[in-house]
Amino acid sequence: MKISELRELIRAEIHNVIQVQEKSVPQPYNRNSARDMTADQIKRRDTVGKKMLSKKEAVKYFQDNFGDEWEDYLWATATNIAIDGGE
Repeated sequence: MKISELRELIRAEIHNVIQVQEKSVPQPYNRNSARDMTADQIKRRDTVGKKMLSKKEAVKYFQDNFGDEWEDYLWATATNIAIDGGE
């Protein structure tokens, strides 16, 4: 048995034992489908993201729903708002 096969077998067994829940998009994320942002959209994303970070309710929502990766989801939401033009 090759070492890579053994590692994969161990990895699969660990996942079975601890029942790891996979993300809908495993890392590394597919950056090939990333949307391009204009300079205005980037400014808007930064404004919206900072505003969300300053609101305790928003931070608590993201922390409660997304755990350790809450800030990534907050900024992803700010990006979507900036690109789509919503609030």
